Amino acid sequence: MHTYGELVAAINGAKDNLNSPFIIQVVVPQRSIPENANWKAN
Repeated sequence: MHTYGELVAAINGAKDNLNSPFIIQVVVPQRSIPENANWKAN
């Protein structure tokens, strides 16, 4: 996942399929805190 929208879509998809196991992996690049706070806007 590269955007906040993709994360929301993955979570909603998992919630719609609660009978199956699921894993959502989020990898945040090594950056400063202010830059990490801006990733949702992209």
